[in-house]
Amino acid sequence: MKKYLIWFIVFISGISLIGLILTQLFWIRNAMKLANEQFNHRVTIAFTDVINAISNDTLLIKSNFNDKNSLSENDKLIFDSILKTNFNKQMLTIKYEFSIVKCIEDSIEFIRQKNKARKIPTSYYNANLSGFVKDGCYNLEVYFPDKEKFIISRLSLWLSISIIFILFLVISFTYISVALLRQKKLSEMKNDFINNMTHELKTPISTISLATEVLLKAHNNIGDERTIKYSKIIYDENLRLKTLVERVLQIATIEKDNFKLSKSEIDIHDLIFEIVNHMCLDQGSAPGVVNYNFLAEHFIINADRFHIINIISNLIDNAFKYSAKKPEINISTKDLASGILISIEDNGQGITNDTMKHIFEKFYRVPTGNIHNVKGFGLGLYYVKNMVEAHGGYIHVKSEINVGSKFDVYLPINDKNS
Repeated sequence: MKKYLIWFIVFISGISLIGLILTQLFWIRNAMKLANEQFNHRVTIAFTDVINAISNDTLLIKSNFNDKNSLSENDKLIFDSILKTNFNKQMLTIKYEFSIVKCIEDSIEFIRQKNKARKIPTSYYNANLSGFVKDGCYNLEVYFPDKEKFIISRLSLWLSISIIFILFLVISFTYISVALLRQKKLSEMKNDFINNMTHELKTPISTISLATEVLLKAHNNIGDERTIKYSKIIYDENLRLKTLVERVLQIATIEKDNFKLSKSEIDIHDLIFEIVNHMCLDQGSAPGVVNYNFLAEHFIINADRFHIINIISNLIDNAFKYSAKKPEINISTKDLASGILISIEDNGQGITNDTMKHIFEKFYRVPTGNIHNVKGFGLGLYYVKNMVEAHGGYIHVKSEINVGSKFDVYLPINDKNS
């Protein structure tokens, strides 16, 4: 996974986390608002019941508020009892304080609050008592000192769940992000180690190749068949090892974020002939029948020669490997808008539709059925697809079971990407 993709995933996850937290906070805010509205509604209903109770209490109606602004102890107890009863009916089991205040113009004067004189804010809940006293304008006002605590306590379960959920999300996001970045770093260290080791292997591989070539030439002259046989085995296995090393280096190349193509003009027809001839020389004879049908008139392309050779070699090599019978490969070209289409078709076992969805994935290997000599790491087509796209082209595949497969590679003629 490329570095920028790691940070993109972390960024998107962070935005999603913030969105979830804001959603939870919005829900908490609305829940508090709704709970406050419900509290006010219950207080309003309770006040209505209180007024009705007062109107039915003939003793209380006869109360007279004297000039000393005081209530009798009996009146105070009656008011307190009526309030408590009606608040309990509305499940408002909460501490409260009440006062009787006189309306003088737009101001409020204290009359009585549990024998303590002080101003009462105008925002307190109130009910007008003017219809129940002989003289003046009076209000019954109630203050709930623990209102906020009461509302929060009613929502405590859901608030606790929300807070725990938010903390869980934050901790999980942090852990996953740190683990992802740590794994990315370990992956880079592993890849660097493999690449360095692979580079180091190239020197002894080249030395072994050179030494076996000298042995083969020397013993061919003296006719030592046994030495020739084992020297050829060493040479072939060394060649296979070289191919595997090159494949690992190819993958390392495309996984670098800053790799660049070294482009030059290439005659694609001559290059295909060269690749097939080279494969025949490596195996001592043609691995199968190769038919050519070059129809493209614009066959000079601007591309990286090294990678184009690897692309075509991989596709032809796969066509030979996945054929149970005598391989027959058809290679054709034709002109397309601003580019060339290279088609490589085989008569192999074919690929199922489910398999075709995965063949360009890293390390994926096509099931070989009754073909047991196919070896590899599942890197070839992954490399091919990435390199074709790096050149500004595309690759498509068509296949039919027991009939064969066809790979179409489009490459632009004058692609300017690097």
